[in-house]
Amino acid sequence: MKIQRNDNKEHSNSESKDYGLWRDRVAFWFMGICNNYGFNVILAAAHDIIVELSPPSNDIKYVRNCNSMSTAGVLLCNIIPAIIIKLFSSFIVGMIHTKMIVAMILTVLSFITIAFAQTEWMALFGVILTSLSMGIGETALVGYLIKYDRSCISTWSSGTGGAGIIGTVSYSALKQLGFASQQLMLGMISVPIFEAIIFWGLLRHKKITTNQAENGLNDNNKDIEQHKETSNAPSITDRIKFLPKLLKYAIPLFVIYFSQYFINQGLFELIYFPKIWLSKADQYRWFQATYQISVFISRSSINLINFKAVWLLAVLQSINLIYLLFEAIYYFTPNIYVIFFVIFLEGLFGGGAYAKTFYRISEEVPEHQRQFSMAIITVSDTPGVALAGIVALPVHDAICNLPIPSRLL
Repeated sequence: MKIQRNDNKEHSNSESKDYGLWRDRVAFWFMGICNNYGFNVILAAAHDIIVELSPPSNDIKYVRNCNSMSTAGVLLCNIIPAIIIKLFSSFIVGMIHTKMIVAMILTVLSFITIAFAQTEWMALFGVILTSLSMGIGETALVGYLIKYDRSCISTWSSGTGGAGIIGTVSYSALKQLGFASQQLMLGMISVPIFEAIIFWGLLRHKKITTNQAENGLNDNNKDIEQHKETSNAPSITDRIKFLPKLLKYAIPLFVIYFSQYFINQGLFELIYFPKIWLSKADQYRWFQATYQISVFISRSSINLINFKAVWLLAVLQSINLIYLLFEAIYYFTPNIYVIFFVIFLEGLFGGGAYAKTFYRISEEVPEHQRQFSMAIITVSDTPGVALAGIVALPVHDAICNLPIPSRLL
């Protein structure tokens, strides 16, 4: 950490002297899980929400056996509000405690709203609140990461990857055990409460300046510190001028996230192998589980693999998209294991690109622009996800009206 290096310049390895570093690593891991938990639960519950909001209609006829609406519909409600809030929040540096309070309150309100929703617009409003809370929390915590040791980037990205597994598995398993959706949503209020305990109880809050004289901060000094950070930060004009230099980080993430969310929410439900040990619903769940597992593995390995060519990952992810799109149309893959392998690669490419992008920013971007850069790059993936949802809707209808492939006959 910067503070440790300035106090002990003769030691190249600050971690060996910072015996409390484990607190920051563990805290960012848990906060990565908590911040993205609601987003992943909504994606896991997308089919249930579609059934409630858009029950099957006899007026909609497909040549193939498809749902009346693509699961990409819920994805759009879950991502577009995050785009808007990330754009505004990225330009507001500091105020970390205020941002976290707002994010946690929105998370609680989202679960309560969805749990007691009696109409379509109420359920969708709850999904929107989930999206807003994730967007505020992500921009706040990613920007806050610059105060901490770079290894915390790995634990944060690992936590966000773990949120996919934990969110998907917890929702699916509890539904399988017979819990009602309302019970599950109310029970999930415990997640933001736990996040608050971690953020204010476990994480060590530090100054960003390098000439810190005090060993600790009381509550009043926190407000003074945030004021100093804001006054020393680059102006809004400086940040806008710096944006073109971030394109080399933003564009690959945009391409990767468009590809993988188009695959996950637009193509998974259209790929099916009949007459095997897994039903169509089982295959869809295992496709999602395979993706989440590989994302977790790749996001957790940032400190083990030195790989900076994120553009190559974007190209490889686009190839995955093309392959699975043709598979959804023509059903030419000989067995399901090939699909599992392609999906596993998809998760590795996507999770690795996310982790390595933020790690590169922490190394390559000037320190005075680093917090803004870390926050603004979180916006670059969100438009890719939104565009994937928009494109997936008409593609779903088009593929469902194509002739039935021979594998299904």
